[in-house]
Amino acid sequence: MTDPLEEPSGLDPVGGLVLVSANQFAVIRVEAVPLELLQELVGGYVERVPLPEDVPIEMVVNEEGLIRKLPINPVASHFYQWCYEFPTNIKLEIYGPAVFLTNLEDEHEALLTEESVRFLGTFLEKE
Repeated sequence: MTDPLEEPSGLDPVGGLVLVSANQFAVIRVEAVPLELLQELVGGYVERVPLPEDVPIEMVVNEEGLIRKLPINPVASHFYQWCYEFPTNIKLEIYGPAVFLTNLEDEHEALLTEESVRFLGTFLEKE
């Protein structure tokens, strides 16, 4: 497999995935999103982060991120907190890389849609 990571400058993530880690932001171009790709991107077993039902995006992380002492992912942590509108004095931490996609249940429907990218963009503008 060729390296699917691309620099985000000027790239439209619609039809792709977004990978965020403690020191990297990348748009990933793929045709489908099999479980094996997600495992490769997060570095282990995949866990869906529960988000409110009205959020048009899904976030997956390494299931053992805390146990393996992966670095805190400040963007993913803040996104999780922002989605639930938790007060900023409550500390929520996501460990390791996070992948943003649309539909984890179907590898052919998982790529980001315009709606999910707009939602993610709204969050990133506030960052």
